[in-house]
Formats: sequence, structure tokens, C-alpha cells
Amino acid sequence: MTDNFVNLHNYTHYSFYQSLVGVDGLFDKAKELGQKSISITDGGSMFALHDGLKASKKTGIKLIAGCEFNFVDDLQDPNVDNQRIRHLILLAKNHTGYKNLLKLHRYAHDYNLLAYGRVFPRIDWKMLFDYSEGLICTTSSSTGILGQLINTRNNEKAFKQAKRLKDIFGDNLGFEIQPHGLRRQANGYSDYVDQILTNNTLIKFGKELGVKVFPASEVRYLVDVCLILLLLNQ
Repeated sequence: MTDNFVNLHNYTHYSFYQSLVGVDGLFDKAKELGQKSISITDGGSMFALHDGLKASKKTGIKLIAGCEFNFVDDLQDPNVDNQRIRHLILLAKNHTGYKNLLKLHRYAHDYNLLAYGRVFPRIDWKMLFDYSEGLICTTSSSTGILGQLINTRNNEKAFKQAKRLKDIFGDNLGFEIQPHGLRRQANGYSDYVDQILTNNTLIKFGKELGVKVFPASEVRYLVDVCLILLLLNQ
């Protein structure tokens, strides 16, 4: 693992039903792989950050505070489908960004949606615009703010929203691509997923808009290399 790679999309066990990763384990693995920094981007939650700060001090690995937010276009407009949730990741670039992250986290829970037996905190465009200072925005996975539009073949709207993100965040915006070929049928949570289609389209958007494209992997569990070799030899 190259020592200048930082994975910006990581869940911990504070992402209920989504991850098996302990905070200490995440930082220990980052240190083992020679990484200098690691983010915590739990789904709708910032509860792991205190443990992350302690793990950061223990291991010397820099903590990047973040959150994967559930996003809808307009929470105030009853004509907008505010149950079809997309994702985006916000990362604190500095102290101002961290304070804005806390504000967005609070407001998201004020506008939560109860569905499928879970609570989904939500933010919208106005919140993004009002509290963007000091934040880095990334587009998350195929279920992200642009990915779902791309996968439903709504590229025109996806490009317009990509441009809107660029207008808000400028150089603090990144398009996330992932190194796998996952395809998944639509379900109650999201539309059809095609990661290769998402990757190719975001690379194209990045060239047209001058937005950085970066690789990431949704870390939901840690696998010991020795355990993999043991299982393969059985």
C-alpha cells in the first residue's frame, strides 16, 4: 500500500447494521498499511469521532472527521420526493468545517425520516449551501448524490447537480470512484446500481468540470491477510 494513499470512505460499528469495524481496529490497520491518515464517515452518525480521536493519539494516524449524509433535494417542498435518499460525504477541512459538520449533523436529525425500521437523518441543497465553509465534499458510492441519477440514466440531471456541487464547494469537491464491478437490482433503499457505469461517467464529468476524481473503497470490515491465506489453504 502506497504511503500517500488515504481512504476517505470508512464505516465503523457506529454505523448500525452497516459495519463490523471497531475504531481501534481501523486505526491499527491504517498504521499497518503505512497510511498517514484515515477518515471516519459513518452513515448519518458522528458518534465514533471521540473514539477516533483517542485512537489517533494512540497510533499517530491523523483522524479526518467526516460523515456520510443522507441527501434529498428540498426538505421544504412537499412536491419533491424526499423519501428517495442519496448519499454524499462531508469531511472537515479545518475547525470551521468541523463546526459546520456538527451543525449539519444536528439539522439532519431534526429532519429525519423513519422508514424500513430505521431512522434516516437528511440534509438538502440549502443546508449544503449555508454550511459548506471549511468542508470537503465527495460523491460517495453508486448510491450517492450523483451515482443514483447516473444509474437511472438521468445523466443530464446528474451533470447539472455535479455542476451545482462544484459551484458550492469549488476545489473542495471530489468525485469518488470505486475499484469493483458491483451490479445490484433496485431495492427499497436505492435504485439499480452499476459501479462501472458510475465510475466511467464520473471520470467524464470530472474532465468536463475540472473536478478531482479519486479512488475509495467502502470499508465495512477488516480482514487479516493471514486469515485469508489460511482459508485458501483449507
